Amino acid sequence: MTKIVAVLVVALLATPSSALATLPTNPNLVGAIRVARHYWHGNPPCGNPPITFAAMPPQRDGEAIPSACVIVLSSAGDWPNYIDLCITITHEWGHLVLGMTPFTASNPADPAHSPDPYSIMYSAGPLIFAPCEADPAGRSSG
Repeated sequence: MTKIVAVLVVALLATPSSALATLPTNPNLVGAIRVARHYWHGNPPCGNPPITFAAMPPQRDGEAIPSACVIVLSSAGDWPNYIDLCITITHEWGHLVLGMTPFTASNPADPAHSPDPYSIMYSAGPLIFAPCEADPAGRSSG
């Protein structure tokens, strides 16, 4: 957990003040990483990817960089929204686990993404992804 906090602090220091209000809280970041790690049965082959933040084109929420084993999230993303954060981290984690062309046979136009709109690996991400619906701190709602 110390590494996650350190990455978040570095991201806060490197992010323009206009974007600071949109960064995720540490419990949300830890919760989203926990979901991704559980869904993909552990870390990607490259190791434990840090989560960083950077400016990106408006339609891009995140990017996995396999050569650096890092997940980069848009510094302008709606990260206080835990569900969006969780879906994006789980999707990008999947790129690090599966590689960048796992859907070549089923989706030759976009081999990095599933053609199934209900898959976490769909290019726009699923609208509903049950593992991300739970409380990020792991508390029971009942």
